[in-house]
Amino acid sequence: MNLIDLKKWLIEKGYNPGLIHSVEVGILRSHTVVWEYYSRSRGGGAASVGHHPELDVYGLILEIDESLVPAFDKKEGVNINCYKPVEKTVHTLNGKPLNVRTYVAVPNRNGLKDIWPTRGYLNLIIQAATEHRFPEDYLMKLSRIPTVN
Repeated sequence: MNLIDLKKWLIEKGYNPGLIHSVEVGILRSHTVVWEYYSRSRGGGAASVGHHPELDVYGLILEIDESLVPAFDKKEGVNINCYKPVEKTVHTLNGKPLNVRTYVAVPNRNGLKDIWPTRGYLNLIIQAATEHRFPEDYLMKLSRIPTVN
């Protein structure tokens, strides 16, 4: 998640980004990034996660004020069946397990896989991963994701 992009969206929609209390890197074990959902607003694939026994996904753990949950639901399109909130266990970089609310894309009805993102969207992901010092091999993996443009 790109915090600059998120905070910009929150402000545009009338929410207070100051209600994000803390941010830290987390690891979702036995998962991988999947591209099974086409986002009309992004003009390409949108990232989600899927089970994979041998891979991990790095991301950000946000501690937010409870009043921001409806904003996150709105951003992720929960009410229009784009993403669904799912409880997952992630680990902080020091190994502490945390139960968190995450959003998993509802796959497209036609069952398509590999719906690649736009270069701009992928750049937002890579920018956040770089800023938060995700491992170099993970950054390389992200940089090899194909794009639609």
